[in-house]
Amino acid sequence: MGKSLAKSQGPPLFIIKPINQKKMDCFAKESLDP
Repeated sequence: MGKSLAKSQGPPLFIIKPINQKKMDCFAKESLDP
């Protein structure tokens, strides 16, 4: 059960990470630009 849980939680993490990175990049640019 633990193995299947980790497996199903793996892919979403990979998908969420790049999106969060893009969000942070946009946020950093917005806060840098006056």
